[in-house]
Amino acid sequence: MTNEEFLKIINDSENLLSREELDALINAELAKPAEEMDAELIESCLNAVKEMDNGAEREGEKKAKKKKHVLRRIIAVAAAVAVLVAGGVSYSSGKHKTNVKEGIVEFYKDYIMINFEDSEKSKKKEYKVSDSELIKTLAHDGISPVVLPEALLSEDYKIERLEYEDTEYIKSANIMLKKKRKKVSIAINIYDEVIGVPDSEYPGAESVEKLSIDGIDVYVITRDDDEKIISYVDGNTYYSIIAEWDLETALEIAKTIK
Repeated sequence: MTNEEFLKIINDSENLLSREELDALINAELAKPAEEMDAELIESCLNAVKEMDNGAEREGEKKAKKKKHVLRRIIAVAAAVAVLVAGGVSYSSGKHKTNVKEGIVEFYKDYIMINFEDSEKSKKKEYKVSDSELIKTLAHDGISPVVLPEALLSEDYKIERLEYEDTEYIKSANIMLKKKRKKVSIAINIYDEVIGVPDSEYPGAESVEKLSIDGIDVYVITRDDDEKIISYVDGNTYYSIIAEWDLETALEIAKTIK
């Protein structure tokens, strides 16, 4: 399937895809490095979601069958075919380990998906004033308030790169911090209330640890390349922090989220 055919399916006025499927496609693109994201695909999916939220109706069983056929083709093109690991997710299943109860984290063959729907309801009641250069710079550029680990706001971490993207539904900041030879990548996505925070996919995940820090559910994910991801949501703001830490270090840094 060519890119043109793929986008034609997304933009079809009949809209054969469900809200969950569109969210998954959006999130799969957002998980990619900025230079690999398909902005046109993201925009098309967001427009389709908007139409749904404006009351677009679906047809009956015939369309459902067509939808499944189209979805299979799209997933194949997106290289997202996955096989659900048998059993629950509250224990070790194959290579996957987690302390998270069933329903929040779903384990698939090549990735995991975290459902942030409940996390969106939690929002910090108070935001501390920070003298951090990063926090001040983000606030100056309209990314505020933000909730980051205090361990990453020390003067030991220098801002190597800071880029912004502002679309109709998402305002994003992509940050690269550097401490000596260690680099930390931070993505902050502020979602419009129209779409909310979508479920997030994490390719190559081997384990997940969940922490509750100051009212926020924080997930520390170990990938098969030994990188760790600290991922959490505050209101409509999604955070993903990636670095080559050991698990103990990642957990300690996550505990400094204030």
